Amino acid sequence: MRLAAFLLLICFGLGAPAFGQQAPLVGIRVGNHPTYGRVVLDWPNPVTYRAEEAGDRLTLRFEAPARFDLSAALRLPKNVLAMSAIEGGVALQAPPGTQFRHYRLGNRVVIDVLDGNQAAAPAAQAAAGPAV
Repeated sequence: MRLAAFLLLICFGLGAPAFGQQAPLVGIRVGNHPTYGRVVLDWPNPVTYRAEEAGDRLTLRFEAPARFDLSAALRLPKNVLAMSAIEGGVALQAPPGTQFRHYRLGNRVVIDVLDGNQAAAPAAQAAAGPAV
């Protein structure tokens, strides 16, 4: 009985930080660019993640445990309405019509929130013809 309890404790504890250790603190930086807002998650090591996009919401769930420093959320970049830490990751809310682009860059995970109708704008300008 004790052996079974011990084995269960070990199995469930493998995904968690070691006893007495906290998950690493992941810094978050934000910035604005002409056609998108950017959120950068600065991990201590490369990390694998899974993205779930549902309408105007992007959720990133990470394979490694972490605590997220949301102090950057006090000044959100353009196209980001809200940013929150959730269990296992972060979630971003954007206005309708925006698009998300995300990728790893070394130890960083970069999220760009593109202006709405970016692809449609050049086509609309071309169709309108030159200004007279």
